[in-house]
Amino acid sequence: MLLRFLVLLFLGVASIQAISVKRVAKTKCPAGFTGELCDVPICNPPGHANFSSDGQSIAFFVHDSVTTIQMIQTMKSQMKTIIDQAVKQSPKWLIQFDLIRFDDLSVYMPVSTRSPNEFIQAFDEFAAGNSHNRVAKVYIIKHV
Repeated sequence: MLLRFLVLLFLGVASIQAISVKRVAKTKCPAGFTGELCDVPICNPPGHANFSSDGQSIAFFVHDSVTTIQMIQTMKSQMKTIIDQAVKQSPKWLIQFDLIRFDDLSVYMPVSTRSPNEFIQAFDEFAAGNSHNRVAKVYIIKHV
């Protein structure tokens, strides 16, 4: 009786192991995907150019208002250092510099350039204009 129980126990363990092995077996994922469920994209699928961090853009979206004067002046005081350090550390990394300013009614792009110096100058001009915001604008919208 004990021998029969051990044989059944052994067979039970063997079938559990076989099931486990079957679950580990993986189906082939479509090109460009990996993972257990083939739902994880591969960054560099075969036949595609290698991904590089070079040639990137940086954009600053800045709210132009009376409430952001101090923040924009702080950004202005640090912008040249930040941009200069980024360009110095990796000259090919950032190749495009954009400034997008917005207020309650509009969005405007004062500069979009490949020149770090031109970007810094444009940001300084933007900050100088923003420093003149002294009163909050109140817009009255009439419902018809």
